[in-house]
Amino acid sequence: MEIIFLGVIILTALVLFISELFPIDVTALLVLGLLLVLGLVSPAESLAGFSNPAVMTIACLFVMSFALQKSHILEYVIISDR
Repeated sequence: MEIIFLGVIILTALVLFISELFPIDVTALLVLGLLLVLGLVSPAESLAGFSNPAVMTIACLFVMSFALQKSHILEYVIISDR
């Protein structure tokens, strides 16, 4: 029965990633939460990926990118370059 749940979750995630109905990060966290709630992964396994330094680096880059976009600093740099 667990394999059926897992197959449905994977196919649903694939469709959501391709269609981008939700942002990709929301879809990924939704899948992780669903796997955790259904007991297909343990809490330790669900959080193990966040201990990788590469994941934290990418997360920090997303935060910095959002901050630069909201502050319009990039537009200022592009205009002053001309």
